[in-house]
Amino acid sequence: MNNTDSSPFDIPKQSFKKFLPQLKRITIEIIVIVFSVYVSIWLTNRSQYNMEQEEARAFLSDLKNDLEIDIHNMKDEKAKIEESKNGISSLLKLSKKQMEEVGYIDMKIQFNTRRNIEANYEGFKSSGKIGNIEKRKLKNDILSYYQEHMSVTTEMEKDINSTKKDIIELFGKNNFNANSLSDPYLRTKMNLYIGIVNSLAKAYDDDIKLAKTIINEMNGY
Repeated sequence: MNNTDSSPFDIPKQSFKKFLPQLKRITIEIIVIVFSVYVSIWLTNRSQYNMEQEEARAFLSDLKNDLEIDIHNMKDEKAKIEESKNGISSLLKLSKKQMEEVGYIDMKIQFNTRRNIEANYEGFKSSGKIGNIEKRKLKNDILSYYQEHMSVTTEMEKDINSTKKDIIELFGKNNFNANSLSDPYLRTKMNLYIGIVNSLAKAYDDDIKLAKTIINEMNGY
């Protein structure tokens, strides 16, 4: 067999030399296309990222205002329940003789009407965009504040209103006469009220502390 026989797939050197510039041009075009696509995708992603962060910053700005209102409201409510607790404590300390001297008791227990300011939080959470907050601690603190702290505090506020209602009704059955204070059931309710006030006051302190922490974290976002 003749060793000089060539395969039908062999490319003559002369033809290859002519094809080489074209191959280089095609290769460069492919590289340019791939690079252009990559840059286009990167720019699109970057634009989307910037938009998401702008939305996150706008949300945090609105949330900051909500938290400041929450702090103000909780401080006011804490002052009210502390004043009310002091009044109840004073009544429980009355002796039998003092009860007879006092006679009629003018009950002025205010019900808790505080409401959580959470429309902005609920709107951003329901949109699924709360994950756009890059600072993990900030995001976790926000979730903890609304989903854990506020839910517990709200339940305690319901309990304190319910106990207040029971106390007023028990006093009312005896025409708000001070002698009612000798009723063991009423005294139990009043002591329960004081216990709830102490727990709620601590909850307000914890909530306010966390709200301030979140605000400080927002300032650096």
